[in-house]
Amino acid sequence: MGSLSSVITPVLNAGTALSSVARFATPLLKSGNKERSLVVSNAQAQQDAAFRKQQNLLTYNNAETDRLQRLRRALSTQQAKAGGQGIGNDGGSNNAVLQGINEVSDISRQENQSAFNQSNNSIDQSLSQQRQINLLQRQQLQHSKALSFLTDNF
Repeated sequence: MGSLSSVITPVLNAGTALSSVARFATPLLKSGNKERSLVVSNAQAQQDAAFRKQQNLLTYNNAETDRLQRLRRALSTQQAKAGGQGIGNDGGSNNAVLQGINEVSDISRQENQSAFNQSNNSIDQSLSQQRQINLLQRQQLQHSKALSFLTDNF
């Protein structure tokens, strides 16, 4: 019987050790899933921001293309009107009108650029806020794991 107890005692000790490891590992595995979820959330936020910036750039390029087409039409129309009235392209009043058209178009360009920049800044700020939230959640998770470990083992 002495040999049987010498075999059973290490097995029981191993079972106790495994039980302790399981108690410690279970919360870690659960929190590991949460950490992976936060990493995935960061990656998704980054992809979403990149996609929104591409959409923003496309919108900006379309607005600029439209603005340039309107400018060309307005300039052509004004030059045709001036030519039809017998006013040359070198006339002072015609040049003033053409300059006014260009200035209005330039204001429109500045507005498009400003809207584009504001939208990109908003996207960047949103991404930064999401990263900060995820970082705070990760820190809370680490604190929770440490507290859980201390309360379970001491």
